[in-house]
Amino acid sequence: MPKLPSQAVAVPLGLFAAMLVGLGVTACGGTSGKATSLARNSSRPVGAISSTAAHRTDFDNDADHNDDDGKVLAYGRAAGTAERGIATALVKRYYAAAAADDGARACRLLGPLLAEIAAEANEHVPATQRTCPIALARLFRVHHSLLVHKSTSLEVFAIRLKGERMLVVMQFPPLPEARQIEERKVGGVWKIFSILDGIIE
Repeated sequence: MPKLPSQAVAVPLGLFAAMLVGLGVTACGGTSGKATSLARNSSRPVGAISSTAAHRTDFDNDADHNDDDGKVLAYGRAAGTAERGIATALVKRYYAAAAADDGARACRLLGPLLAEIAAEANEHVPATQRTCPIALARLFRVHHSLLVHKSTSLEVFAIRLKGERMLVVMQFPPLPEARQIEERKVGGVWKIFSILDGIIE
């Protein structure tokens, strides 16, 4: 089971999670309570979930019988074959970059606004080091073993499309939760719009 190191890092993980909420990355765009929950769970060490934990009664393992999952699973429409291929390839490239601690490659796959905010988030280092590649490389190193696992085990089982936004729903066996990450089209090119994957909520 992958384990995360516990040491502190310059990049505050909670701030990265807050970015996702602040940019309106989630499809549901719900209440501030939802946003708080997403930020809390996005920054939670996913690797802390036991790999032997039994699945509950629904696929995202929150025991609510999928009552709240329609906001993601029924978002927009199902992506077509071509769209699904593009979305899947993009998310796999992003996780490969993350697993390699390659902040520069990951930043090129991010939406430009998110990359800019990532660069400015690392307030505890000199201004010359406040770049997206440095910030993401530090973040990825904290999650390294988990990201390696995710990169090799990633399974996409739903992609929902609405306009120029796609939600990619994934799982990473044997981790017992379904997760999601968002992609958006920027200048005609699909980009990752979530620094870390989040729970379906």
